[in-house]
Amino acid sequence: MEGVVYKKLPKSQASFAVTVSIEELAQAERGALKRLAENLAVKGFRKGKAPEDIVRQHVGDAGVLEEASRGVIEKKYIEILKAHEIKPLGHPNIEVKKIAPGNPLEFTITTATHPVFALADYTAIAQKLAKDLMKPVIVEEQEIQDALEWLQRSRKKEVLVVRPAQKGDKVEVNFETRQAGVKIEGGESRNHPLTIGDNKFVSGFEEQLIGMQAGEEKKFSITVPKDYAKENLRGKVLDFTVTMNAVYAVELPALDDAFAQAVGKFENMEAITMNIKEGLQKEKTETQKEEYHKKLAEEIATRSGIEIGDLAVAQEADNMIHEFKHNVEAHGFDFDTYCMNIKKTRDDLLKDFTKQAEMRLAVMFALAAIAEKESIVPSEEEVEERFQQVARQRALEGRAVENSELLRRNVFGMLQNEKVFERITNPTTQ
Repeated sequence: MEGVVYKKLPKSQASFAVTVSIEELAQAERGALKRLAENLAVKGFRKGKAPEDIVRQHVGDAGVLEEASRGVIEKKYIEILKAHEIKPLGHPNIEVKKIAPGNPLEFTITTATHPVFALADYTAIAQKLAKDLMKPVIVEEQEIQDALEWLQRSRKKEVLVVRPAQKGDKVEVNFETRQAGVKIEGGESRNHPLTIGDNKFVSGFEEQLIGMQAGEEKKFSITVPKDYAKENLRGKVLDFTVTMNAVYAVELPALDDAFAQAVGKFENMEAITMNIKEGLQKEKTETQKEEYHKKLAEEIATRSGIEIGDLAVAQEADNMIHEFKHNVEAHGFDFDTYCMNIKKTRDDLLKDFTKQAEMRLAVMFALAAIAEKESIVPSEEEVEERFQQVARQRALEGRAVENSELLRRNVFGMLQNEKVFERITNPTTQ
């Protein structure tokens, strides 16, 4: 193309140095004036009917030139993509080098492109990884027992008692925490509930409550362990003032047939135990399968030599930060406070997500290439059914579907990937 210098860059990127002639820019300015006039209200003229010279007076030469350059850059970008048969990945980086009245417009466009690669032997990779990762799933007796105890505790009764607190009791306390005589931030609470023995406080705190009765006050000091979550308190001596407000004995139901029948439609303990075992088996099998699929996709992408441009990786990493922020806030946390608690800045998160973003994009292209090669396309009925399922689930979670078309595309991709994994891990189902 005239006025365009193309340069192929490493890692599936391309750059274009573009020069727009004075004549072409002047034509673009005339188009810009018409666009600006359409939305400009000038006294004495109907909206959109002011003459061009009047519009220019109101907007200024710089404003007209800016609008013209914006339009011509967008037009040139589309023309360049078509002329060079480029599929862009993400948004381009555009840098204006020269813009001045009566001069050519000069700018550069850098864009990530769809990578070109040769698919690795994904069937062979799938078979090898399956031998390494897909092991028989075993549910240990202790896992079943832990699940039963969780069910048992979920149906506990708390009875107010008049006696000294002991391990296993639920208590409510007022407490104040000082360090070197100064009250620490967040170190005070009233009617705070806790169960002695759950070890959810600083080590040694709950043990000090044993033997206290309602109405009793106690002062004690604890040296904070060196592995404590709050780094600024590690190794410090904390002074506590605690008032016991109430003591509750925790009564657990017996693990017998009556318990099984109360939990659900189970005839006896043998039936509920079998149900728990089957549930754990299914959960562990699904977890193993998901891990296998993740490593399989990453191995195929890596072995296929898929390179993703830095520009696209940076944009994807930024998208991942927005997703992460949304998930944090969806759980009721303030994002900035959460970052402070985990001692991470946005730049820290960006570094963490950059490598993941590169792999996520590479995996996307690898799976899409397999789908194309294997002619895997979900049917409209399958997409609609899954779309409705996802929409109903979001409604239950209080999340409206703001962009149904985007959700449908995501559902299509999800179904297609599922079918890809099914095809390459079970080639006999073709």
